[in-house]
Amino acid sequence: MHRRYDSTNIPIELLRTLVTVSELGTLTKAADAQRLTQPAVSAQIRRLQQIVGAELLEKSGSSLRITACGEMVVRYAQRILAMNDQILLQSRMKPDRAATRIGLCSDVAAYALPPLLAALTGTERSQQPVIECLGTQELGQRLANGYVDLAVLPAGGPTAPGLVSSLAAVRWQEPLGWLCARAFLLSPGKPIPLIGSTGSFVQKLAIAALDQSGQLHATAFTATDWSARVAAVRNGFGYLVAPTRLADETIKAAGEHFLPALPPFDIGVFVRPDASPHQFARVLDILVEAVRNPIAVSEPVVPPRRRERASAFVMESQKL
Repeated sequence: MHRRYDSTNIPIELLRTLVTVSELGTLTKAADAQRLTQPAVSAQIRRLQQIVGAELLEKSGSSLRITACGEMVVRYAQRILAMNDQILLQSRMKPDRAATRIGLCSDVAAYALPPLLAALTGTERSQQPVIECLGTQELGQRLANGYVDLAVLPAGGPTAPGLVSSLAAVRWQEPLGWLCARAFLLSPGKPIPLIGSTGSFVQKLAIAALDQSGQLHATAFTATDWSARVAAVRNGFGYLVAPTRLADETIKAAGEHFLPALPPFDIGVFVRPDASPHQFARVLDILVEAVRNPIAVSEPVVPPRRRERASAFVMESQKL
């Protein structure tokens, strides 16, 4: 057998073909996506099956179905391809042009993004970081795979395989409260109306607290956009679980006896596994300032003054 297809090395193009077939469902679509002929894709799948010694695909009527072994291979292949693509991306970047990549989980981005953007105003374009806002698990996976340099994530909950709290450069706790309009009153016997974002980490904390206390609850308003959720609160749609310091002259942190106590929101700024906080000291300074000291929900966005230097944050991380 040709050495290229021996039993100890899997050519990466074979893995890419299998992943493409599993995602698109047919050999024809996979061939079109990879700009190959259908016979070429079939040949690659056969070679891969010979190397691993097992069937990876099987026919199910007029379509293909991936086998249990095929699903296992696809899971590992996706990780291998992600690392392969990251190697190519990083190696082709010019060192002086490589921007720091920041990720904010949706629970934090809602209120931390405006002051972060304001703090970055005036930064030279070549030094401006790239920012992305994602769900907790997706962002954690991108950080673990090296696609993000710094990420703000819940430090006390599930994020992504291989990502642990010890990687956090800085950690702190945010007291959470039940925010509602100052004139809002809940009718006796009615379920507690919740305002939030489906699947968010904070929303799960709120629902768990209500379930544990035996309180009836119902979703009153759902939106991924923070301003939409705040508008719903101000208009009396219900309660929004968020950091208590985001209350203002129109929104209060409710203290009704029937509302259960909430655990603090444990937050961390994580650094990608193969890097050090010292590499991103300047951006880390700005990021932590924006996240730990966000504006109230109704205040105008103003650039926050940096109260601490990045070295202080690095020292704090060494104490954890």
